[in-house]
Amino acid sequence: MSKETEEFERFCETMASSEPEALRGLIDGWEVLECRGNDEHRVLLIRNDQGEKRILKQFSHRQNARMRAEREALNEARVDGIPKLFDYAEDDRFVYLVREYVEGVNLEEWIGEHGPMSVNEAARIGEQLAAVLAQLHMRQIIHRDVKPQNVIMTPEHRVVLIDFDISRKYTQGEEYDTEYLGTRNIAPPEQFGYGQTDARTDLYSLGVLLLYLVTGSYELREMGKLPRPLRRVVRRCTHFAPERRYQTAAQVRHRLRAVENRPKRLAFFGALAALCAVGVAAGVLWLGAGARTYPSLTVLPAEAVVTFREPTVEAYVRAKLGKGADEPLRYGEISDISEIYLYGTVADGQSHSLKYIGNKVYADDQLIHNGTVDDLTDLLMFPKLRVLRLFRQPVSDVDALAALTRLEELSLDESPNVTDISAVSQLEWLRTLDISDTSVGDISALAGCPRLRQIDLERIPCENYSVLSRYHYLELLNVNAASPEAVMAAVSGKMIDYLWLDHSGLTDIGPFLRAEGVEQLHAKNNEIRSLEGIDALTMLEYVDVAYNPVEDLSPVLSLPRLKALRIDRSMTAAWDAIKDRATFRIEWQE
Repeated sequence: MSKETEEFERFCETMASSEPEALRGLIDGWEVLECRGNDEHRVLLIRNDQGEKRILKQFSHRQNARMRAEREALNEARVDGIPKLFDYAEDDRFVYLVREYVEGVNLEEWIGEHGPMSVNEAARIGEQLAAVLAQLHMRQIIHRDVKPQNVIMTPEHRVVLIDFDISRKYTQGEEYDTEYLGTRNIAPPEQFGYGQTDARTDLYSLGVLLLYLVTGSYELREMGKLPRPLRRVVRRCTHFAPERRYQTAAQVRHRLRAVENRPKRLAFFGALAALCAVGVAAGVLWLGAGARTYPSLTVLPAEAVVTFREPTVEAYVRAKLGKGADEPLRYGEISDISEIYLYGTVADGQSHSLKYIGNKVYADDQLIHNGTVDDLTDLLMFPKLRVLRLFRQPVSDVDALAALTRLEELSLDESPNVTDISAVSQLEWLRTLDISDTSVGDISALAGCPRLRQIDLERIPCENYSVLSRYHYLELLNVNAASPEAVMAAVSGKMIDYLWLDHSGLTDIGPFLRAEGVEQLHAKNNEIRSLEGIDALTMLEYVDVAYNPVEDLSPVLSLPRLKALRIDRSMTAAWDAIKDRATFRIEWQE
């Protein structure tokens, strides 16, 4: 038995009167390799007989809130780039958490040993961290202590973000945090009482971390030592006012990728200029002088054996064609594929319905893990592609979509690194577009899609919806969490069959009255108190007003075509008052 184990066993004995069974259940069969901290907070490195290592954290109940924060963050996130949560327990005196041990050194130790990083290396590290933060922020989790000591670099140069004990869930509407925690020099002003922390808080800390990686200093006055491309990123990340910073981690990742690839990009454009000088532009779709360039389709002989950059795409194709892992794939076979569905890592050649159960998502009965597709070049081999769904993928550059001119249905839902959909402007046959839970702030590219009929823009950072005024008829428009005034001003007088405006801060149904022909109205989780005026929407067949402070449901009795009304239990009395006169069914939101 090691000295650390003996010391910890003695510590356990002193707790004999405090029901240490919870601790003993966690430590049984494990050897303590290291034990750091004090009676308030201990961190142990433990190992079992198979050589597996884990981290055991012990907090006193006085620090229970911090342990609970870490447990909730690790349990809810479950994304690449943060440790896995294995166990959690409590007794009368302490709270315990067991998480994955990450092999490697933290970035402060790395800089101490190797010195400052190159700009490219720092940008690569920052890009990885931004991808992790994008996943966390998508789940409303704010880390609040992004610093070199909390970022582990593995031997494979992969980074993992640790120590979530002061993380918090973002709550819309709060003005201030209840606790002011964080690390000075790294944490932004709002973390010390200037406002509520949100995703931009972590982006501030990421900017300071980037500065440290290249200069070895946390002082913002050292920013002048950074090369201009990286300096621009750091300066914007660390602006005093959150509204002047990048608004999403995906935006930071996109900019850092440009910094990392800058020499290659310059070389590429120099080569392209030379090619254009002799009239050659192979593999590039040129849209005129000064216009944007997009990739073009890859055309090969039918017998040509193809290879894939993305294993998930290859797995889907093999499943779709019934090909074994060792069988060659030929262009003539794959070029006829017209539908591709990639649900995270689920790529079985089938289309699936998604089910959300707690914090997990299933493709029918298959648990979906976050995908790995970040390069769409493979798609250029599918000239007949009509349907493409990329769910929970880390892709950020979607320019390859411009070449898929036969696309009719496109979904990039819950792929938070997507910020720019300019390529969609080339898809004139597109009828269905879903960019929900992405980081797209500019939807003007939709102007190039005159045939769109179903548009899902749920929870995107967009403020200008004027492009929607181009559509005189939409089968479906989902703008959950958007500004209702901005949206409805754009679609005033337009025909919309199914309309979603959940979580949008609505206080009355007035904005909906601007649309025509609405058959389904979804407006739950708002602040609507009165349904007066809803009788003007004479085509309504379905209304969802669950989780609104509605006290009087009688206005819906005037809707001649209403078939179903969805409400929650807080409206029981309001329903009882009209149920004898209702000719429609009721649905209860539980």
